[in-house]
Amino acid sequence: MMGLAILPCAAIILVIASLAVITLLIAGRRDPSRPRCAACRATLSPAPIMRGEPCLACQAPLDGPRALLTSRRHASRTTWIVFAVIALFWVGFVVLAVMLSSSRARQMGVAAGLGRFPGPPAMMGNDELVVAVVNEARGNATAQAEFSKRAAAGEINAAGARATLLAELARVDPAHVTVAQPGALLIAQHLLAAKPDDHEMLDAILAAYEPAPALVPGASTPESIIIGINESPRRTHASRTIQPVLFLRRVLADGRPIPFSPLSGRASATDMLISPSQNAVRLKTAEIAGAAELTFEFEAMLFDWFDAQRVGGAHWTGAVRKDWPTPLRSHPLKSTIRLRGAEPVPALFKLPAAVTDTAK
Repeated sequence: MMGLAILPCAAIILVIASLAVITLLIAGRRDPSRPRCAACRATLSPAPIMRGEPCLACQAPLDGPRALLTSRRHASRTTWIVFAVIALFWVGFVVLAVMLSSSRARQMGVAAGLGRFPGPPAMMGNDELVVAVVNEARGNATAQAEFSKRAAAGEINAAGARATLLAELARVDPAHVTVAQPGALLIAQHLLAAKPDDHEMLDAILAAYEPAPALVPGASTPESIIIGINESPRRTHASRTIQPVLFLRRVLADGRPIPFSPLSGRASATDMLISPSQNAVRLKTAEIAGAAELTFEFEAMLFDWFDAQRVGGAHWTGAVRKDWPTPLRSHPLKSTIRLRGAEPVPALFKLPAAVTDTAK
């Protein structure tokens, strides 16, 4: 945009002009009609100087080439007027920069829940509101509040909201989302009330909020190795909406199941609920000796809000899996990390000597 391109040049010009005027305001200008004594800095009247008399204050002679100094006087009224004009230009510059930046943001589309919309949520059409809700970052729930208000009043067209929701989820890459965005869960919760078995929408929600997590090698000792499990930042636990839940089911070393244990909670696990407080596993080095690849098999599930709370409680109490509530939808996921081979070992993944020697 041309307007944004000229902003840096305008800012440089304003800075230079401001510095020049401020210098004049501080320094003032020389006034030859008001000489001063170089010895004591006293202001002198022209008569003694013309008669060749010494300084009345210090009796220093005033007839030498360096006996007098020129006084400075305060900045002129013109300088102050120029300063006021430049200040007004600064105000206009800031206002113009804000307007151009906002216009640019609207053209570039939604970024972290901002931009692209013609006004506040109350002024949006239903389709625009759905897009705003999907992209609204956690902690800024104005669009979500407006959607809930319209849904309660029966003003949301379910078919239109569903089509917009699916289109918006398809265009967002979960790998590049940096903030939690619970809005789509709120919309899906409303739509599921009318059609609980909408598998296409549930699959889209799972794909957006629960993609295969990244594995991050951590600390290691001769006895064990820690692997961190990083989910998409988009995932969030929004109150009173459907909830994505992720479980680690199995860990395989070159296709062979091996035991694992969470860093917190039970000492060993047949499955593990991935959560902010439990997102790393400990593996015994003896179990992965000689293996070239570790495969983590997950199960991503969607529950309504009430069942999600029950699942969390059942997992921590060790309840039998058959007693757990049935998910609305579930998908298997798989993440892999190489220990050695064609791909280089990650810098953080330092295999203990015992494992390295066994592999040899």
